[in-house]
Amino acid sequence: MPETVTVDGPPVANEAATVSASALAQHLDCSRTYIGKLEAEGVIQRQGDGFPLDQSRVAYLRYLRRERRQSLQSAAASEFTAAKAELIRIRIAEKSGT
Repeated sequence: MPETVTVDGPPVANEAATVSASALAQHLDCSRTYIGKLEAEGVIQRQGDGFPLDQSRVAYLRYLRRERRQSLQSAAASEFTAAKAELIRIRIAEKSGT
């Protein structure tokens, strides 16, 4: 039988706080222009007259994690390609006797 756990905490507002692009930029420690870029790329979305603060923050953190993961994968792929090319150069040198 599943156990039910009750968690006491602060009340949650039904409406999420929305902020202007400038306020969001300040909150995320970036420029207003960068907020526009994130919006254009679909990372964050304006709702009505502003950006939902919590939702935008979470979306931005997920975006940064995704970008980091892709960057690490690209770096690993580059290292692998360089190592493979070096191995080919060594094999060619062995076969040519140099």
